[in-house]
Amino acid sequence: KYSIYRKNCNPELEWDMHDFHTHNEFEIYLFHSGNCHYLIKNKVYHLQPNDLILLNGLTLHRANPLPTEMYERSVVHFSSEVMEPIITTLKFPELLKPFSTFNNCLFRDIDQKLLNQIEQSIQAISELSQGEGIKADKCEDPTLNCRFYIAKMQTLVIQLLFQIYELSQTHQNKHIHVETGKELHVRR
Repeated sequence: KYSIYRKNCNPELEWDMHDFHTHNEFEIYLFHSGNCHYLIKNKVYHLQPNDLILLNGLTLHRANPLPTEMYERSVVHFSSEVMEPIITTLKFPELLKPFSTFNNCLFRDIDQKLLNQIEQSIQAISELSQGEGIKADKCEDPTLNCRFYIAKMQTLVIQLLFQIYELSQTHQNKHIHVETGKELHVRR
């Protein structure tokens, strides 16, 4: 199962989408613009453009954008159960390690070249999920078309996971200060 989107929204009109929630999939969240705090359990991250968050979807979380400003982000949800057989075949179980080692964490000041690669991968995943660029749809065999789509999507997600793994290796000693809910309340 995959869920992918890049979205601009006016938080004032779409406020219900920013409630605390959980889901079964891992989440890769890339912040593009706006004024937003991201809450994960009792931690509050003040987001800056190009911040990337890795999280286990089972952890209570929500975006909290300023209601008066546009807010743009890209999000990829994926099931580890779907990806694990491919990762096993690749003989690289460490590919999902960033989601346990850096679970529910923010990466900032990402190397521009790697950030561009991550953005391109997310864009390719988004385009495929929206049906853009699928060439097998001309095939009269719907089973082949479905297998083509699944294989291509899994390949793109694996590519993104390699980039996330590379990011995790270059950011091992960088920690972003996060405010607890209490600290944020005191600062107000």
